[in-house]
Amino acid sequence: MTRDNELNSSAEVAEVFDKTPEAMTVWRHRGGGPPYLKIGRRVYYRSQDVRAFIDAQATIDPAAANPERRIEADSLRLALDVPGSKSKPTVTPREDNR
Repeated sequence: MTRDNELNSSAEVAEVFDKTPEAMTVWRHRGGGPPYLKIGRRVYYRSQDVRAFIDAQATIDPAAANPERRIEADSLRLALDVPGSKSKPTVTPREDNR
């Protein structure tokens, strides 16, 4: 897959995803995988569509992307007494202001 509008066979794209051509067929029938073109009875994938599909699969750890959320996550783990938390929280009862 070199040029953006180059057409690739199902077998070629299967190699990119470390799947068999049969697995690509199942993926297509279930509505997954990159967009494809059907020309006659043959299935092709544009290189640009395969790259866009791969890029869309990237995930970002929310805690790494936003340090404040990491602090919130750590506080929540402490409050829930999750194994691996550094210390147990102390809970003090609040006065009822009703």
